[in-house]
Amino acid sequence: MTTFYRATLALLVLGILCISTRGVGKSKHDKATQPAARISEHIKALDSKDRHERQSAYKQAIKQRQNNIATLIALAQKQLKGVKVLGSGDPALYAIRLLGEYRAAEAVPFLLKNIALPYGGEVDSRSLLGPNPCAQSLVKIGKPASKACIRRLSRPTGSERETWLLVQVVKQVEGKEIARQMILQAIKTQPHPKKLKTSNSVLNKYFRK
Repeated sequence: MTTFYRATLALLVLGILCISTRGVGKSKHDKATQPAARISEHIKALDSKDRHERQSAYKQAIKQRQNNIATLIALAQKQLKGVKVLGSGDPALYAIRLLGEYRAAEAVPFLLKNIALPYGGEVDSRSLLGPNPCAQSLVKIGKPASKACIRRLSRPTGSERETWLLVQVVKQVEGKEIARQMILQAIKTQPHPKKLKTSNSVLNKYFRK
């Protein structure tokens, strides 16, 4: 094989490799932006002239939201294994905050389980809940979270910190007076003396005037 042909072949192989490399990079980029693109397509399709297309887009957008929430919960659960304090920029921190932004009632059990997990990063001094991302997301979720907190408060177990956070979530969602009435009602439905004592102590300690 002459030198000319060898050089030509080498250039041809190099060209193929470059094209392949660009193709791989594009594929990764496409995968990274695919979910956002799908959501955008669903929203745009709501303006379609076709009624069936609009209905399909609506259902697909809901399904995409549900998939996103399930993915966020799974991500946070995986990242929180063995973690005692959330750091600034942790994947779990972003997942927890997004669950609040999604108003994801499906995430309430997970957020309640980790409500006392503190955050070690910079905290907004205006937040009454302080460094507690799970509690903050529960407040954003609203009524479903408030009802779940009331049920959890009826249990005699739980740390002082957890009890305080549960009460604060209910107070911020419902308002102080309504929150007090809700906890009073929960007390009346608890026949167990130990639970009754715990609930009374909550009222006396966290609802002082």
